[in-house]
Amino acid sequence: MTFDSKGCPMPSFTSNHGFQLFDNGESWEHRTDFEKLDRLLGGFDENGDRLELGSLVVDGERPTLGSQVVYATRFDGANGGEQIQAALDDLDGVRGTVVVPAEGPDDLAGYDHSERADGWLVTDAVTIPSETTLVLDGSYLFLDDAARTNLLRNELAFQNTKDRDEDITVVGRGAARLDGNAAGQNRPYENDAGRNEPEVSEHYGFVFHNVERLRVGGFTLGPTAGWGGIVEDFTDAFVHDIFIAQDDSHDNQDGISFAGPGERGIMSNLAGTVNDDFVTAYSALDWSESDLLAGDGGDLSTLAYRGGVMYQYETNETGHGPFVRLYTENDTVIRNVSVTDYHGYNGGEIKLMNNNDSGGTSDYGQLENITVSNCTCDHTYDIVRTWGHVNNVSISNFAATNVYGHFWNHNAVDGHPAYVKNVAVSNCQIQSGGQLFYQDDQGGELVGATFSDITHENPWLTEPGAKWEVQSGTWRDVTWRDIRVVGTGEWDGVWIDGSVDLSNVRFDELVLEDLTEGISLASGAGETGTPIAFESVVTRNVMNQNWRIDRDCVTRSGIGVASGTGERPAADDWQPGDLVQYTDTDDGSGDGLYMLLPDGTWCLFATDLAQ
Repeated sequence: MTFDSKGCPMPSFTSNHGFQLFDNGESWEHRTDFEKLDRLLGGFDENGDRLELGSLVVDGERPTLGSQVVYATRFDGANGGEQIQAALDDLDGVRGTVVVPAEGPDDLAGYDHSERADGWLVTDAVTIPSETTLVLDGSYLFLDDAARTNLLRNELAFQNTKDRDEDITVVGRGAARLDGNAAGQNRPYENDAGRNEPEVSEHYGFVFHNVERLRVGGFTLGPTAGWGGIVEDFTDAFVHDIFIAQDDSHDNQDGISFAGPGERGIMSNLAGTVNDDFVTAYSALDWSESDLLAGDGGDLSTLAYRGGVMYQYETNETGHGPFVRLYTENDTVIRNVSVTDYHGYNGGEIKLMNNNDSGGTSDYGQLENITVSNCTCDHTYDIVRTWGHVNNVSISNFAATNVYGHFWNHNAVDGHPAYVKNVAVSNCQIQSGGQLFYQDDQGGELVGATFSDITHENPWLTEPGAKWEVQSGTWRDVTWRDIRVVGTGEWDGVWIDGSVDLSNVRFDELVLEDLTEGISLASGAGETGTPIAFESVVTRNVMNQNWRIDRDCVTRSGIGVASGTGERPAADDWQPGDLVQYTDTDDGSGDGLYMLLPDGTWCLFATDLAQ
């Protein structure tokens, strides 16, 4: 296997259409073997003999190259789109290649939003059959005004069938572009089903639905009046080297989505502008009346989002649009997903979402085995948002500035508590106006989580709160290690409500700076399970008390903290040999540092200890 300049393995795909598509180089131009491609496009076979173009049949027989090459310009049609379709139809079930040249047959000068004087006007979706390569050789496909259709789709798209189209390749080079003429589309923002019309799949730039072994890339996509494109009900899909050119003329101008059921999909080397999500994965969606997806959805597995650069137009109070949205519901699963080398301006959230329309936790979807690494963003709302059940998440090497919300925002769905289990977060540098970790008041669980080597600074204040604000639910087996947090003088450090059930929670090597209070644990929190432990806590410029602890079962640098109305701590909460700093809340006469002896009695070591 060979590797690109970043050390990433480069796949090599040999099409069954008669030429090597990718050649393991470092860029799109190098990865495509254009010498072989040009020979075929020029009408010559491998021996240099000229082929008869325009028809697949020569003297009653088809050429025997294994790939029939025809030019769309040699076919009749009322417009360029019809000519392309006629060329595709002429393949008549035989694997082949249709070439769309740069110079198009249609005069586009009269269109207000066309960027070229000529091109290939599309009035109805160009439909691609199995075992076909469509070569966009610098060509410009332009969607007609007020057209209710995609630019490209496969033959079995939108069909309720278990059959699939196979071995479809769309390859562009040079100035190839799919222009959805977004500003020229008259699409209402509420259709009969009550959803935004741009979210209806008939309006996406391309739809590949019911497909196996799909390769799409090498062109500019957009602007479109809906999503840029979707790949749905698929096996083995490669979407790559696309510049997404949405223009903020419509809501919901997303980038590209995978939709279930599907497995083994890659999105690689995407760049450009969007007006909502950049890349997404959807499993089951109970939105059939709105036709958001071409089919009914299903599980998704083994997806790689590798290399993306995004500018986000959308800004509102709920966010700036994510890099990646993973959305599942109704007992479906999205699993085994990696996101690497994504970078965004005016957006950059990682949304890990479930939905629950029935009101019962049994219908939650499941997100599991998710990794995010080597990402940056500037100007966004939250970094990570979780709704519903999420399991096995790794986030590393993430840097963000101008974050208006939280680093991690965990929410219940429709009031039903949800869990996040088995989490590893490391090496993150965040400048944010919100919390490092926020858990809402509808309950929820954080179980088996380690957060380490994180710097979280607040150069400004979005709203008063705490760096850790946990309002309800459960934390179990959670460790925060080597964490530095810096506030604005108007923040608490660790604030945990008394209704939170904490078990084996540790804060190690914690630095708290420019805060109102350092540690604030409300009465009742931590009184079940094993103690909450604080080790090596450093505070600087903390305005009020460094510690405000109103509960038992807390250890600080190896010393327990407890309070009560009796003269001694409650022995049942501790083990022999434990040191406990005790506060007698009745009359103070029992205040002091005690050790629990093997016989269950307490030995007083010192009194009048400072907090």
